[in-house]
Amino acid sequence: MKKIKIALCMMMLITLVSSCQKESHNGKLDGTWQLLTIKHLDTGVVDNVKEYQRFYCIQLEMIYLQNGGGQGLFTYSGNKLDVRMVGSKKEDVIPFGFTDTTQSFIVEKLGNSNMVLRTVDNELTFRRF
Repeated sequence: MKKIKIALCMMMLITLVSSCQKESHNGKLDGTWQLLTIKHLDTGVVDNVKEYQRFYCIQLEMIYLQNGGGQGLFTYSGNKLDVRMVGSKKEDVIPFGFTDTTQSFIVEKLGNSNMVLRTVDNELTFRRF
């Protein structure tokens, strides 16, 4: 009887622990991405920004722009990524290819090692870091 109680307690504990973990539904989008280039669609000018070490860290519904961009929340559905930076100013997010603290992206390409995001104004290329 004591072994059955211990087994039941262990099963309940395992169920409780596994049910508390939140599962991501972002697929390949989750992870750390290094911004490599920003192409300005109105002029065709491409800024190589790899040396500035700008990173997007994406997990669950949160995004963090390392090295000064701040953090925010996002929704990802189909090929649309809508981001709202919380507590950041416009000038904080412009170096990351945003035009404002609320930005909509179209996910043009999303692979295991590279990603391309497009806005009305810019096309951003990334590599998984």
